[in-house]
Amino acid sequence: MPVSNDIANCTAMLDALYLCATPPKQFSNLYLYGSYSPCSDERHNLSVCMSAKVQSDPEEAKRILKDLIVLRGEKDMRLRENSPTDKTVWNLKSKG
Repeated sequence: MPVSNDIANCTAMLDALYLCATPPKQFSNLYLYGSYSPCSDERHNLSVCMSAKVQSDPEEAKRILKDLIVLRGEKDMRLRENSPTDKTVWNLKSKG
């Protein structure tokens, strides 16, 4: 029996995959990083969420999703650090 949506709700992961494949997101990725996004992270996240969804043990599903959230946070930090335009385009202006 799959776990409930309270534990593993994959709607946000599906939405993220759909958003990644849209032309505005792809053009933004092309502008920022110089290439189109293959959306592999979004596909992986949806796959992990679906595997958590089909677990019969709710605690196992929570563990799988916890690992996914930690990995997503680390990936976001690496992307910001390695962005070729992050440091040059998005500098904050000082007041005064």
